[in-house]
Amino acid sequence: MLTPDTAEQILSFVKQEPRTIQEISEHIGKSWVTTESYVKQIKEQSGRIDIKHFRQGTRAALKIAYLTSADFNDESDMKTLLFKQIEVSRSKKDFDFFDIAQFIEEKEVLVNPNRSLVQLNDIYDAVQHNLLFFSGNLSFLHDEENGISTIEHFQRLLKKNIRIKILCRVDFASLNNIEKLDFLLKKYPSLLEIRHCYQPLRGLICDGITARFREEQSQKDFKKEELPGDLHIFYRTNELSWVKWLESTFWKLWRQSIDYSNRRKQLQNYF
Repeated sequence: MLTPDTAEQILSFVKQEPRTIQEISEHIGKSWVTTESYVKQIKEQSGRIDIKHFRQGTRAALKIAYLTSADFNDESDMKTLLFKQIEVSRSKKDFDFFDIAQFIEEKEVLVNPNRSLVQLNDIYDAVQHNLLFFSGNLSFLHDEENGISTIEHFQRLLKKNIRIKILCRVDFASLNNIEKLDFLLKKYPSLLEIRHCYQPLRGLICDGITARFREEQSQKDFKKEELPGDLHIFYRTNELSWVKWLESTFWKLWRQSIDYSNRRKQLQNYF
């Protein structure tokens, strides 16, 4: 069983430089199989580590573990600036996802599409490990596609041991939505987690491979005739460098956020 001490031991070792699974195995005194399992658990539970495969399918195959923490210290890096904007933004009106999308070359963009073009069924069907959600007040729980609700999708995925982590506001407005997930939070406490965070992004990341985000611009927020109508824009990409950066952004926000249960108890004191 992976303990917090062992996880920290692995992270400290890999922090010095990327390590093979064999090196980590010798460092912590565990078998190769157990060590690889530990590294995968750290990756799935915190996003602080990842594994790169080299020469797959050969006798010389290698698996290298490395830290995924993005370097946000380089002021010349556009990703640094974007992250800082996200970090200080509290609502979706404070940040325009196009500021990210403009740098992503390999993407699909849908503007005011009909509902059939923006379904998530293919992502829910394809996910194998985890889904990371950036949300506001969990309004996406009300979505229904082909007669199947988001909560029903969650039930099916959790039964398959898919990890689901959600960043959202935990406030008076979102408590009713969170209560809809109560039975799943109690049944799958190690797989389904929610943390309170004011952040401007609305979307999800699937297995660190696919990112799907949306933004909305309402005509009422602009002066007359500035915007011809409400805009609903959906972005989807598999461009790995940006998907990984978005994933790192999620984990950075996650680590500095508050578990929903603690926040919820405080809010319920007012009722």
